[in-house]
Amino acid sequence: MSDYQQSTETKRKPNSSYTKRLKSMGLSGKQIEAVLLMHKDLTVENHKQKSVIRALSKEKIDINRSLQHTIKELAKSNVQKQKYIESNMQLENFAHIASHDLKAPLTNIMSLTMLMTRKSNDKLDSAEKQLLNHISLSAKSMSNTIKGLFEFSKASNTKLTKQTFSLDKMLKQVLLNIDTQIKSCNAKVTINNPDIYLYADPVLTQEVFQNIILNATKFINPNQDVAININAVEHGDYWQCSISDNGIGIPPEYLDNIFVIFKRLYTIEEYEGTGIGLAICKKIIDLHHGEIWVESEEGTGSTFFINIPKEKSLHEI
Repeated sequence: MSDYQQSTETKRKPNSSYTKRLKSMGLSGKQIEAVLLMHKDLTVENHKQKSVIRALSKEKIDINRSLQHTIKELAKSNVQKQKYIESNMQLENFAHIASHDLKAPLTNIMSLTMLMTRKSNDKLDSAEKQLLNHISLSAKSMSNTIKGLFEFSKASNTKLTKQTFSLDKMLKQVLLNIDTQIKSCNAKVTINNPDIYLYADPVLTQEVFQNIILNATKFINPNQDVAININAVEHGDYWQCSISDNGIGIPPEYLDNIFVIFKRLYTIEEYEGTGIGLAICKKIIDLHHGEIWVESEEGTGSTFFINIPKEKSLHEI
């Protein structure tokens, strides 16, 4: 017999003194039997209630432990996020300071190199001319990097000016801005989307699309005609835009780092650039509380996806 059954059986049998008390009160046999039956039911019910209370107490303890564990995990996560935010702020502050402090001395180097080339060109031999040219090219490359740092810093600290605008009109302006680059590679650009309207910062959004389309005209496959397809579809509470190309694609090992600042896939001799453009794109889309990612197959092409919320987010209410 279990502990519960033993406890119940014990409590079902009132002692004889209790029965005698009932008899002394003038109760009949049937009345005494009814009282004893009621006593038994109340005893069993009381035992059940105590069992429920013990179970609830145990459950409450388990819930409290679970809550305490969750609170500790959240606190740990918040510390990690705070460190990440502080690290990002330090990087952005460094970018801002570096882009200003390096600009002046670099301008002097470029100016002095040009002056020396112009004034002493006749007196320099081929090796010296080549050296000056190398200095000039290196200074120009550093100047572009500093410019990129400044743009990255500016994007990080920009306050969005959101408004509703036509994606179609914005894309046509982008294509007009980079018409020379498009014609230089004889690219065919197709816009496959209805005339949808985005709620975003039009200037910064244009910068994102322009940067990605420019990359599509740069990283091309020389053995085929360049084709760039732009599309936009509705997904719940956001618009998903995509920009596809048939270029050289991206090796799979680089896909996770493609939006990290200064992460270049190729040397500057192979393809011009600073390695900052896509980092700026991600920063701008993050400011819009959207998403940006790329799917690619090396040698076949890439597709960049951009998710932009339709309406005001909770962060703006």
